[in-house]
Amino acid sequence: MSTQLKRHQVSVLNALLCLLVVFIHVSSESITAADKDSWKTLLLYVPWIMSSFAMQGFVLLSGIKVFLKYNSDPFIYRKFLLDRSKRIILPYLIWVVIYYLYFCHKALYIFSFPQLISSALIGNMISPFYFIIVILQFYLLMPIWKKIIPAFHPCFVLPAALLLTIVVRQVIVSQYNDRVFTTYLIYWMAGCYIGSNYDEFIILLKKNRAFIYLMLIISGCLDLYCKLDQRGRHDLHLFYSLSMLLCLIQIAGYIKSVGMTKWVKKINDISLGIFFSHSLFIYMINFYMSDIGIGKISIRFILRAVFVYSMSYLCCSFYKKTLGALTRRVC
Repeated sequence: MSTQLKRHQVSVLNALLCLLVVFIHVSSESITAADKDSWKTLLLYVPWIMSSFAMQGFVLLSGIKVFLKYNSDPFIYRKFLLDRSKRIILPYLIWVVIYYLYFCHKALYIFSFPQLISSALIGNMISPFYFIIVILQFYLLMPIWKKIIPAFHPCFVLPAALLLTIVVRQVIVSQYNDRVFTTYLIYWMAGCYIGSNYDEFIILLKKNRAFIYLMLIISGCLDLYCKLDQRGRHDLHLFYSLSMLLCLIQIAGYIKSVGMTKWVKKINDISLGIFFSHSLFIYMINFYMSDIGIGKISIRFILRAVFVYSMSYLCCSFYKKTLGALTRRVC
């Protein structure tokens, strides 16, 4: 498979996951406030539950990207960490400060430097930021992954990673479980092996697509039933997430129309900006709707969705174009 096609599939998957993460957070208030027994709530609640693999997907996708890149490029650990610091850590810290100042402005916090530092280290300023803490742990351990992937066959490593992911989560019960890398180990290791053997993986995926679709249907139904019955099981959700991500990788290969590809590229290029900024737009529109007395859940959801998706896209696109123009002038 050509490098261009690989990048296209990865870009499609990244764009889809980005849109799903925004949907999850845009929907959260409506899910929490609505009557769970209402059929109208189920229309939103079911897709909300079924979209809850998005963060796991980003972990898997990060593994794919890293090992696709360093299959051909030489890996220098110091250079790798410097690159991640500029592309991820610095924007993350800037956005932590932005959110904290906004919350202080809204009187949700009283400014405290120790609290700001603690929130940055824990990743609890807003809910999506825990992903940054998780992915940084994987990046810091890159020399280990670089040794494991070429040395051991995935038939040995992936079952071990799966077992470790399940067992560690059950043994170590903590409010910070979602910030420990072992919780997502199977997704990362799967992504690393996919990125290292992308062509072989796509062939294997096509040969076994019927089994993957079957696994998706079974695990998806069981996971949905347990969630609706208020008995969510981590292991069921894990198998659903893996099978859904495998299906999405296949779907990504079919999105090739010129118009769709253009939009995918635009969203992919600004996906990190959307990830960091969309929660701010959620807070802004929620405060505004409350101030002017909009209380109906359905109206709040529609207005929130329209505002957050459009403002996230427009502001991030504007920032990227402006930054590109300034960079070209300086150079």
